[in-house]
Amino acid sequence: MYFINTENRNYLCIAVPSRAPALTLVTVLSSTSVEVEWQPIAEEFRHGIITKYVIFYTVEKETGEKEVAASLLKAVVNGLRQSTTYSFRVQASTVKGVGPVSSLRNATTEGNTANGKYYKFRCKQHVCIQYCFEI
Repeated sequence: MYFINTENRNYLCIAVPSRAPALTLVTVLSSTSVEVEWQPIAEEFRHGIITKYVIFYTVEKETGEKEVAASLLKAVVNGLRQSTTYSFRVQASTVKGVGPVSSLRNATTEGNTANGKYYKFRCKQHVCIQYCFEI
């Protein structure tokens, strides 16, 4: 919000955010979920009350989105594909519309797990990492 004073009249103005939230962290939680965290926009660039955030995630030519309450600064995105690299961005909105999107961050979901249990073992006699799945 900002104020304008013209001809001895005061106006309260609301606009879209002029800056994007700062996307700070994308953490892979599992083979199908990622947690996305961001910092809020500085008050002087909000131009109103933030009503929601939207997380955009892209893989190849497909885009998904998740709306998040304005009171939150992180959210989990579920239903992703295994062993897939996604690009994430976040955007804030006021009642007047959406602001710019953040810079992107990439994350790759974990590989296939037979029954949801995923184990990593470092070889003792070799320089390698083995991925074992409980079956």
